Amino acid sequence: MPTVIKGRNDHEVGAIIKYAAERIKVIRGVNFQPVAFTGAASEDDVRNERITIPELAERIEEQTDGVIKKDYFYPVPCVVPISELVEAYTGKPQITFTTHQHCGAATYVFVTDEGMVPVNKMVDVDAFFESVEKMTANLAKGGSLNKYVTLVEGVKDLYYSTRRAEQKNTGEFMKLIGKALIMQNFEALREFHWNALFIGTMHFMDKYNYDLCRVQRCCIHYATPDGRLIPFCTYNSGPVYREQVWKAFAQPGTEE
Repeated sequence: MPTVIKGRNDHEVGAIIKYAAERIKVIRGVNFQPVAFTGAASEDDVRNERITIPELAERIEEQTDGVIKKDYFYPVPCVVPISELVEAYTGKPQITFTTHQHCGAATYVFVTDEGMVPVNKMVDVDAFFESVEKMTANLAKGGSLNKYVTLVEGVKDLYYSTRRAEQKNTGEFMKLIGKALIMQNFEALREFHWNALFIGTMHFMDKYNYDLCRVQRCCIHYATPDGRLIPFCTYNSGPVYREQVWKAFAQPGTEE
């Protein structure tokens, strides 16, 4: 998780991604963190060194020679339809990442012999999620036969969302989706990550950009000894609960 600071290291984001892609067997993802200004940061630091998620996406596009375009990034809650589909299919509650859309963004690239191939080159992502939502709605009708028909028709819909320009890689991608949905082999989804590199960004807040709407939909929390769950950015910025918690629950050191 590299911290990105404007004017300090934002010229290195493309090189970091390329470094990770060259070592895909051991590096599964890069999650950039635009700097949050806490502690001794001054207002001048904020003015000169603040970098936002859109600016970071622009740097990535520029420094990967347009291979990973800024438009290829999607906000974190875009994956909620997948959780809803799995829940409708299995009947078991699933984790849903309903965090605020301004908290983070991500995409995937597949590392091939020819270089990096963004998932957006293989699949029309918007059409893909529309197909997933349609499958979820149909599964809600119930019935074993309906489940099978829905999945078969759903895989067809998903196929039509693929990009023909990347037929070789797209075929492998759809094969994994088919295994997961029709053969009920969710372990097959692990294969998705074998040559897939996650590229994401999570921008934690500070007192200069504190947003209550984002806090209310936080998905990263601190648990305190008195049983409270405090949103990450609230704990570290805004009201700043960190010092309060430390003061209330600190224990004296013991001499050995």
